[in-house]
Amino acid sequence: MNTAPSTILVVDDEPRGRQLLEELLTPHGYRLLFASNGQEALALATAHTPDLVLLDVMMPGVDGFEVCRRLRANPQLREIPVIMLTALDDRESRLQGLAAGADNFLTKPFDQIELRTRVATITRLNRYRLLLAERERFAQAIDGAPDGILIVDDSFQIRLANPAAQQMFRAEATRPLLDEPLAKRVSLDAAVLEQLKELMRGGLAPFQFVANGLQPNSVRFPIEASASRLPGRINRRCKSTCATSPRSDSWRSSFSGSSGCRGWAPWRAGSPTI
Repeated sequence: MNTAPSTILVVDDEPRGRQLLEELLTPHGYRLLFASNGQEALALATAHTPDLVLLDVMMPGVDGFEVCRRLRANPQLREIPVIMLTALDDRESRLQGLAAGADNFLTKPFDQIELRTRVATITRLNRYRLLLAERERFAQAIDGAPDGILIVDDSFQIRLANPAAQQMFRAEATRPLLDEPLAKRVSLDAAVLEQLKELMRGGLAPFQFVANGLQPNSVRFPIEASASRLPGRINRRCKSTCATSPRSDSWRSSFSGSSGCRGWAPWRAGSPTI
């Protein structure tokens, strides 16, 4: 998971309000951005896509309700969590905030421990949401790739095979290449194997090579392959996201039958990807 600090956009027209939140949150390692009005808040949100917005409601010009509505109307910003900070403690104001798209409320003067707890919880949940979304995009890219892609661990066991690879190697539906040794599907000479091991250790740049693919009944076919190393954070995601690949007839019909095999990736950080 990404270990960069969460970015929080603090929006308050009162300098003292911004200073108080800075004093409360800075010791906890957050990256803080500050806006003194609604227009500045929208510009900063667009430029930085924060992990959380702490939004004062009562501001001149574009107030907090309108800022929240505009965030929710922007496809790139609509998922950002928003906590509204308001001196308004009436039911109507909260309903207005919910209608604008606020995720949570804190009434001024707010409890400092409650604020820090809510911020920590929401930023952590937002990280998980972003992780899941990125993992889903990665899975979709792998599944839809026209080239066969194999991801292997540092012992050269296959941990992922996309639909193109399954078709290329004539894998059975009940045994889609997973957990098979790479040597069962790709015939590698000693020199290439040593290069792959060095790649896994992080001592070699991505490279291309030719080899023979192996189908059932020892049928051989030539492949052109490129080997590269996947970051460990992506590899760890693959195990749960990509281990089973949905099969689409419409996608398979567009498969050209190319024997290109791209992407044997190390399963752990520091391993190579082919």
